[in-house]
Amino acid sequence: MTQEIWTTVDNYVSEMLVPPDKALDQALEASADSGLPEIAVAPNQGKFLMLLARSIKARNILEIGTLGGYSTIWLARALPKAGRVVTLEAVARHAEVARANFKRAGLADVIDLRLGKALDTLPRLAADGRQIQRRVTATCKPERQQYRQRAGGNRARMGPLQYRQLRSVGHRPDCVHTHEG
Repeated sequence: MTQEIWTTVDNYVSEMLVPPDKALDQALEASADSGLPEIAVAPNQGKFLMLLARSIKARNILEIGTLGGYSTIWLARALPKAGRVVTLEAVARHAEVARANFKRAGLADVIDLRLGKALDTLPRLAADGRQIQRRVTATCKPERQQYRQRAGGNRARMGPLQYRQLRSVGHRPDCVHTHEG
């Protein structure tokens, strides 16, 4: 399938299944205005992530790679009361934009954004002992195994691993969004 066909199908599905959403639209706009790379998941993929998280009744979600927080907002909307998304971001400017997006979406109180490289912040997160039902990783393939090891490698605490690869316009070919849950 060519990128053009993929994009056309992706846009069609998004238009049919995802109504306009002010908070999400503003998050994308703020991210673009701030010069962040335009590599957020497509709206239909964000909704799919939300549905996946709801389907397993996730109370705690770990996201590795926040960017502007678009997918984080989708995931936070899936949470029950007292649920939490922990999202790790290495770039201070991205974190700043994401925090503003979370506040604008009314979700800042359920999202814990931790600034720093995931390979450095994951061991501290594993030490917290919080059980994670779903992990969302936006990263280059070679780092996935290192992330699992730094998170403690405890499948019982971090949940079983299942890979779902999603593509969206603008992604580097050597990087994918991987959803582990």
